Amino acid sequence: MKQIWTLYRYEWKKIVKRRLVWICMAISAVMIAATVGGTVLDILYEDDGETETMYQAFQKDKAYQKALEGKIINQELLEETMAAYGTIPKDVERYSQTEEYEAYARPYSAIFQYIRIATDMVTKEARQWEADERELYDMHLEMLMREADSCRLSQDEKDFWLAQEERKTWPVEFRYKEGYWRLLDCGYTIGLLAIVVTAICLSGVFVEEHVRRTDQLILSSRHGRQKAFWAKFLAGLTFALALSILFSGLSFLIAFGIYGAEGFTADFQLVSGGFFPPLNVGGAVLLYYACMGIAVVFVAAFVMALSELLRSSIGTLSFVVGVVILGIFVNVPAHLRILAQAWSYLPSNFIANWNVFNARLVGLFGKFLMPWQAVPMLYVILGIGLAFLGRRAFMRYQVTGR
Repeated sequence: MKQIWTLYRYEWKKIVKRRLVWICMAISAVMIAATVGGTVLDILYEDDGETETMYQAFQKDKAYQKALEGKIINQELLEETMAAYGTIPKDVERYSQTEEYEAYARPYSAIFQYIRIATDMVTKEARQWEADERELYDMHLEMLMREADSCRLSQDEKDFWLAQEERKTWPVEFRYKEGYWRLLDCGYTIGLLAIVVTAICLSGVFVEEHVRRTDQLILSSRHGRQKAFWAKFLAGLTFALALSILFSGLSFLIAFGIYGAEGFTADFQLVSGGFFPPLNVGGAVLLYYACMGIAVVFVAAFVMALSELLRSSIGTLSFVVGVVILGIFVNVPAHLRILAQAWSYLPSNFIANWNVFNARLVGLFGKFLMPWQAVPMLYVILGIGLAFLGRRAFMRYQVTGR
């Protein structure tokens, strides 16, 4: 055991001391900063010229949201909101640039956006809606059932989600939660970046020694093949885990530094009314980034096993990047339920928040598992299989590769 940890530390150093790794890290840091915090650098314009920066607009909206902090979105607050939006001339399309919006409606814009996401109404419909707390809940439930139908859920799955719906608090208490919303909104981009960087940095872990023809030196050491494989594989996995934690930590630092960390216990409905799980915003974000980390580690296992099978870092990297691009542009129709569900579990697709919190369930021993419960377990099982597949290829190559 002592020898394997010595080898592990050596393999870890080989990975992190490569210049390519540090170049990828530097580029990734810039991309994460631009993704999470770059929007505040934009400038808003009106027809007559520059008005305010996005950061100034954010600070103003944040102050309005803080004024609403802790208020229950009940009949009274709904009526106040719709009355404020009623002051805007009905024939104006760009209503956010009117004096009426700035003076009366903007302080309630967060509540108005909640009405829209809770019911899936477009802006024009929402502006014409007559405040009714009970109708808001009914419309919200109808929207969830439409989502269930679009996902081709069975009646048992619908019953499961209806039971979960009863656990939600209604009416919802408004809380400021922009930092967590930003982390959810940017998560897909950050996850894709982590997967691509993992593939770039680990695709040569096993191949490098084959290419340089130094791999046969392993045969000169006692139990060389066995321990060398596990040292390399564990070093790659922990590198992917560290990479995921680093990317997530940087994202959290930027998001909380700009938007604030308030609102951990805010209701998940305030972020997206179309998500079923009865979670709070902070818990959902932590859960989401944990799933992302597991997906990245699984990709690391896949990359290392595939590189040993193909004996080509370029071929492995091309395959992984190709799958990522395919996942971005290819969408499996929802009516192909099994195929669409399996496609959403591909790591480069699963890291999207709409797949982590998707309504499609996995049945297991008479119980239903949500995607964020089932898919990480699937990754662990497949990852173990990939480890032994890669080990077999590694050990056979040491004998037959020359």
